[in-house]
Amino acid sequence: MDIASRLDALFLKKKLYEPPAPTEAPPRRDAGPWPERAERFLAAFHGARIEERGGADCRVIRMRTDIAVGDEAGAYSLPMRWHGDLGVLGAELPPDLGLGEVAYLDTETTGLSRGSGTIAFLIGIGWFESPERFAVELLFAEDFCHERALLEAALERLRPFRALATYNGAGFDLPLLRTRAVMNRMRPSDWRWPHLDLLPWARRLWKGAFENCRLGTIERRVLGIARTRDVADSAEIPALWQAFARDGDPARLGDVFAHNIQDIATLGALAHHAAGLRARCEEPGVLAWRTEFWGLARLFEREGDCARGAALMAMAARAEWADGEATAAEADAFAMEEARLWRRAGMLQRAAVLWRGMLARPLASAWPAWIELAKHLEHRERAWDEALRLVEGALRQLELEEDLASLTGRAAGASCPVAVRDDLRKRAARLRRKHASSGAGSGENVAGAGLSP
Repeated sequence: MDIASRLDALFLKKKLYEPPAPTEAPPRRDAGPWPERAERFLAAFHGARIEERGGADCRVIRMRTDIAVGDEAGAYSLPMRWHGDLGVLGAELPPDLGLGEVAYLDTETTGLSRGSGTIAFLIGIGWFESPERFAVELLFAEDFCHERALLEAALERLRPFRALATYNGAGFDLPLLRTRAVMNRMRPSDWRWPHLDLLPWARRLWKGAFENCRLGTIERRVLGIARTRDVADSAEIPALWQAFARDGDPARLGDVFAHNIQDIATLGALAHHAAGLRARCEEPGVLAWRTEFWGLARLFEREGDCARGAALMAMAARAEWADGEATAAEADAFAMEEARLWRRAGMLQRAAVLWRGMLARPLASAWPAWIELAKHLEHRERAWDEALRLVEGALRQLELEEDLASLTGRAAGASCPVAVRDDLRKRAARLRRKHASSGAGSGENVAGAGLSP
């Protein structure tokens, strides 16, 4: 078949092809004209007001709520222990940050992704008007066409503040708002503020203490907040907004607004609680969870203050914890971490005291202390004979363990990894060579190593 015939055949196929009839979309329930919907909205949420921007097609609904600080009897809780300087939580915050210069921000969105199809239909902003009063303003867009007006209103509300505080805002809220600014032909740089994200702080202080580090878990377990009104699961919020978009019933969003207001109030309380822990952690009774000791000690280590971290670990061994008493294994872990931090701080004698104190513990839990003390004696104090007897004592205990395991039928080597055993044997051989070259006697006193001759 020539080219002309093939083109004719294709043309006939195209003429004969009839696309299927489009399926009709389900009829959308008429929510009524805007004045009627506005009246229902204002009646459902006392104190709400409607602001029109650039005509009736750009509307923002504002709602204002005031919360008494320390009040747990009302609809929203804000239990507080004041700490004036939030700058201790991050070097990225401006210096001398005043109480009312931080805005606490949280968004509710039409989806859980950061894709370009997800918008923030609700932006909540909170701030301390005084040490006794916390204000929250909610900005709500009832449809996609009002998104630009919502973003402009939020930027105007944030203009007086010098910093933002969020919970996972660095990973979700702020990138989403920058994306939506681009989609609405606005400058994304308007959403770049000095920013304090409290999620990393929650993980640093309480990861492992609770089942997760969600904001609801932290506020319940740490701040003692019990919500009186909330959505069953925050993942349901996009579906609630979609239901509102279909029928225009504002009653569907009551729990969503209550959820957002309490989230923002919790941010204010959590920021000052974390700042207080960071600044006053050396005071007795301030830290209540063992993870708080670990998290702050490692923070001080990263900041170069290993001595402060070691002192904190020494406090942890004597502290009364909210999550029960320490086990023997946890006490050993605290002692080893304290010794490691003293060593990093250059205070080797303090570390050596802790290592020597652990020699009386079973080898299964204390072998890291034996090795660290042997390294200290060999390389720092050059006490080769004492180090050799320490290593040989560890090897004898391991041999006894293997003999006992063979008699009882248990697996040998459970207390000490094979690599550590090999290291001890190599270390013993090297110390014997150093000991022989130094001409030291074999019957010297080894009481300093915690062993009998």
